[in-house]
Amino acid sequence: MKFTRFWIVTQATKFSTLADICFQVDIEDLELQFKGGLKAENVVGMWLDQSPAEEKAKMLIHRAKINNK
Repeated sequence: MKFTRFWIVTQATKFSTLADICFQVDIEDLELQFKGGLKAENVVGMWLDQSPAEEKAKMLIHRAKINNK
């Protein structure tokens, strides 16, 4: 299977929005994210499909708000 774009989910805080922590990139965009300060340890996962990435991101945001982080 060949893919060119994928979805990244990063760690959430109680202030995070869905767009903050869940975004679609290609390999060049991902390189720019890392050059801009994204750290590998802050990446929760990568998905080919939007729906499961958004589900994970929403769960992380909800958990961050409950834990007040």
